[in-house]
Formats: sequence, C-alpha cells, structure tokens
Amino acid sequence: TLPSVINGDKVQWSKKRENKGIKIAGICVAIAILLFSSEAIEKKESSKKRLAEIKEDYPEFALKCSMLIGAGMTMRQTFEKIAKSYVANSMHKRALYEEITVGLRELESGVPERQVYERFGRRCGIRETEKFGNLMSRNLRKGSEGLKNALRQEAREAMDMHKEQIRRKGETAGTKLLFPMLILLLIVMVIIMVPAFSTFNI
Repeated sequence: TLPSVINGDKVQWSKKRENKGIKIAGICVAIAILLFSSEAIEKKESSKKRLAEIKEDYPEFALKCSMLIGAGMTMRQTFEKIAKSYVANSMHKRALYEEITVGLRELESGVPERQVYERFGRRCGIRETEKFGNLMSRNLRKGSEGLKNALRQEAREAMDMHKEQIRRKGETAGTKLLFPMLILLLIVMVIIMVPAFSTFNI
C-alpha cells in the first residue's frame, strides 16, 4: 500500500500510462515503408534486367529477320517462324521473344500488321526495338525489296551495337577485377616482407 501522506505533505500516486497504440502504429508504418521501398527497388532492378536482356537478344533477332526475309519470307511469316521456334525449343523465358509471341497472337486475332509491329517495339521498351517496329510499319507499303535492304542495314547496326556492348562488358569486368588484384598484391607483399624483416631483426 502506498502512503497518502509523507512528512505531513499529501501525496497522490498514479501509474504512468504508456500509449502502446502509437508505438504499434509507428512500427507498422515503418514496416510498410520498408516493404514498399523493397518492392520498388525490386521492380526497378527487374525492369533494368529485362531491358538489358532485350538489348542483348535484339542483334540476333534482327539478323534472323534479315536472313528469313532475304530468303523470301514475309514479315508476318518471319514473326510466326521465330515465335514458334522459340516456343518449341526454348528452355528459359526471354523477354524479347515473349513479346514476339504476344505479337504473333495479335496477328492471329486480326490486329493490323502495322499496329502489331509498332506495339511490339514500344512494349520492349528500348530505342532499337521502337526503331525496328517503325521500320517494319513503314516498309509494309514498299514491298519486300525495300524491306530487305532496310533490314540488312538494321542487322549491321545491331551487330555493331552488340560488339560495343561486349567491349563495354569487358572493360567493366577488368575494372571489377582491379581491386581484388590489388588486395592479392598486398597479401603477397606482406608474405614476402614479414619474414624478411623478422630475419633482419634477428
């Protein structure tokens, strides 16, 4: 029992109230912010990875189109062949070829070819595919001869781009290896110098 009077002074006692609701609400808000930030970062990384994959596959796709149309196929037949070959033989999903299969389904459902190629270019989300889609759309009216020449040029540019990407990857890999090599050099120097100094002191 707590006293009501101490040395003649009246004393009032009360329990300190803790507002747990505010703490719980604060923790919930913090967790929600963390989850949202994590999801946003994950989506950004996933989108970045997807675009890099499409850029990597685009030169091969442009070359296939150039070869097939050069062999006498129409653009529609080329789209069909590439999409069906991907579905039949691919073990792993590749973003560019997934978009080609979407384009094939649009063609089969009756969407005009021009729209299909333009949509394909925009869905992929890189400058090269948008250029390709517009190129296909414009050259539908010019006939196969104009399309062959345009695709040859596009394939050449895509392969040059691919070579540049490989060169940049090589430079990046070399830069990443520089720091581990410096660490190894320091370790070797320590291994050599420590016994030498020990011998000198003796």
